[in-house]
Amino acid sequence: MFSRHIYDLLLDSVNAAPAVALLGPRQVGKTTLAVAVAKTRPSVYLDLESERDRAKLDQAELYLSDHLGQLVILDEVHRAPGLFPVLRGLIDQARRAGKRSGQYLLLGSASLDLLKQSGETLAGRITFLELGPLSILEVGAPSADDLWVRGGFPDSLQAPSAARSLKWRHDFIRTYLERDPHRFLEGLLVAAQVVVVYDHFVLFGGFGSQLGVLAINNMYVPYLNALAADGSPVQELRRWRFNVVNNYDFRSGPLKGFSVGGAVRWQDKVATGFPVKKNAIGVWVYDVTRPYYGSDEINYDAWFRYSRKILKDRIKWSVQLNVRDLFGPGELIAVTSQPNGQTASARIPQPDKWTLTNSFEF
Repeated sequence: MFSRHIYDLLLDSVNAAPAVALLGPRQVGKTTLAVAVAKTRPSVYLDLESERDRAKLDQAELYLSDHLGQLVILDEVHRAPGLFPVLRGLIDQARRAGKRSGQYLLLGSASLDLLKQSGETLAGRITFLELGPLSILEVGAPSADDLWVRGGFPDSLQAPSAARSLKWRHDFIRTYLERDPHRFLEGLLVAAQVVVVYDHFVLFGGFGSQLGVLAINNMYVPYLNALAADGSPVQELRRWRFNVVNNYDFRSGPLKGFSVGGAVRWQDKVATGFPVKKNAIGVWVYDVTRPYYGSDEINYDAWFRYSRKILKDRIKWSVQLNVRDLFGPGELIAVTSQPNGQTASARIPQPDKWTLTNSFEF
């Protein structure tokens, strides 16, 4: 067993707070550490993935009331989200009886749902600790190469061969991806960071690491923004537009052979960006309910044509002057906006374009 640096902090937290949540990815060593803490005091351990242990909590308040004098360790506590209000009542009951610490040790994956549920219900009564994979300080310098290649999960690091370690990592990541890809991405905030090394994954601990920051900025935050933007106005895509085209041919009188026409092209206003807000877990995402809009656009086209037959009516000759974007806007057109509403990028409007064409029909 490795000596985990968080052990002393965990003991101090259990001695100071009525409830402690030890969070971290699966197989990182939470249960092993909790068992070590349990040996220091009277304790009860419940694994909520076990049907037998879950059955003990069918009447949770009654069962836990019988163990108010012990440290109750609840493993995989995210399996019983309805338990938190019960814990709150029992913690307050114990406080009135003079017991203000060392009641519950909650173990679970670093799930955002778990953080939200426990944080809202047990506010002021719970301390959060995160257990990451093994670090170089815990395994020692001689094992640095193995830690780099195999990652900091104990089962991977201590596998009897490199092939077995690689197989363990592949199976571990596959389990996460198949079970819930959304939670896999959420785990980047509070669990291991992932980096691709050759043909497999190496897992690193440490939320503040450069790899973690890159993963969050380049994977997790764009993923949240994509979710938030679902069903919202799309930048540069206008909801409505219409075109009106008109043409008139003079077939008699002094203007016979002349034609004149024009077109009007209108485009609806377009979303150029969104303000930002903090979501339920404290991450800045787009507020798609309040988009910034650029102005609508209207453009005019015109043409003038003259046609007549030449060379003894054997050839029809036409000359046409086309003017596109007549009376076009002179100001820049906003394309994207900063979160504060200021223009981030703009495009130059199309200038008016004059073309003269000649055609011959035989």
